[in-house]
Amino acid sequence: MFSASISRNVTATLLQVIITGIAYFVLYRFMYMHLGVDQIGVWSIVLASTSVSRLADLGLSASVVRHVARAVGEGDNELVGTTIESTTVSLAVLMGAVLCGSYFPLRYVLEFSISSSALDLGLQILPYALVSLWVSILSTVFLGGLDGHQRIDLRATVVILSVLLYLVLAVALVPRFGLMGIAYAQIAQALASASLSWLMLRRVAQALPLLPLHWKWRVLKPMIGYGLNMQIIAVMSFLFDPVTKLVMGKLGGMDSLGYYEMASKLVLQFRSLVVEANRVVIPIIAGADSQTERYQDKGGLFFLASYQIVFFCSVVLYSSLSMLMPAISVLWTGDFAPKLVIYGQLLISGWFINTLIGPAFFSNVGTGQLRDNVVSQAIIGAGGSLMGCAGGLLLEGIGVVTGVIVGLVCGSIYLLWRHVKSMGLEWPATLLPKGMLPLVIGAIFGSLALNQLGLIVSPVNALIAIPVFVLLWNLLCAVHPVSRELIRQVRQ
Repeated sequence: MFSASISRNVTATLLQVIITGIAYFVLYRFMYMHLGVDQIGVWSIVLASTSVSRLADLGLSASVVRHVARAVGEGDNELVGTTIESTTVSLAVLMGAVLCGSYFPLRYVLEFSISSSALDLGLQILPYALVSLWVSILSTVFLGGLDGHQRIDLRATVVILSVLLYLVLAVALVPRFGLMGIAYAQIAQALASASLSWLMLRRVAQALPLLPLHWKWRVLKPMIGYGLNMQIIAVMSFLFDPVTKLVMGKLGGMDSLGYYEMASKLVLQFRSLVVEANRVVIPIIAGADSQTERYQDKGGLFFLASYQIVFFCSVVLYSSLSMLMPAISVLWTGDFAPKLVIYGQLLISGWFINTLIGPAFFSNVGTGQLRDNVVSQAIIGAGGSLMGCAGGLLLEGIGVVTGVIVGLVCGSIYLLWRHVKSMGLEWPATLLPKGMLPLVIGAIFGSLALNQLGLIVSPVNALIAIPVFVLLWNLLCAVHPVSRELIRQVRQ
């Protein structure tokens, strides 16, 4: 049975993902029609290149959730305040210096990755991307503080409002300023997110002053130890996403990168429906750990229950997305775009497997046992990057995506295997929960059938027929025992 706070946080998170997903769908449709897929590729590669600068934050932004949750669990309001303030001051200074110093190296990265015809535009928006990233890092600290207080509902409110502002400003500015309008809109979004999240955080953390100005080393020292492990994970994640985009831009071209960016944004937004809801367990586990409760003793049962729910939701969501890809292509671009559909299907297969590790990954984050997470991300990042480069040399864009997906699957399976073994559960029997095999078979055949249908019918008919079949599929899934149990628990 879910507690009231968990149900509230999960509901708010799902609402956040749905609304932001719709907003980004509309935004990318707008960008595709007004800017073209090549400029979407330019925007993607600039953001990917600037994200490398986040590696210098020592993992502090990622460690805020756990340390704030522990302080809240101990009832130490002063420690909550000093943790948030010290982290904010440290990152404001450190990342400000790093981002300023990274401008000229990033120019060389863009010169390597972007075609000469689009290079001037990429260099023009680079400073705005760096400013936006600096503000976003501070916003991450404040949002992490809300997570640590288990007020994910407030966090979701901030994200929804800032994304809607981003969409409105982009629609208003792009016709006049082109891609620069997107850069202006993103800075405004980052500022709105930081301001709103700080105001929300001050409501729940009474010890916080009007502005975060205090700094204490004794508070930061234990955070850095935990944060460095999280930072290793971040380094490996960097190898996966930005390197993929840099290689795609170099070997596949800006149009392939644009379609990859659109497909990736779509798939990851669907993934968030499951992952972000599952993320609610981090502050709960961290808080329990601070009160010396023996989480490990009941970890096996907790994992099995969480894994079954994640597995069911993942099968339903990813299969629905796979079935809808031909119709989404028509709705997004005005026609059937083969690259968008192919990249989407490859990403769906890889991220489906990765989503299943959510219960294991977030359990380790909550308890601070990060070794397996680090190794998993190393396989995903390094292995996927190497295979993506090799695949790109052979098959260009499709080869890049195929290679990184192989690395993603291998790293995900490693973490799942390690966690199942540590819980004393059976491998590989645990991978397929009881009663799920018919659902998986139906998902596979339904996806294959509707994608073939998308190839042989007209775009207009695809927009009508495919969503109808997907609706029937979801109605069928709704009567599954796991679905009925989820509905019963939420209602309680």
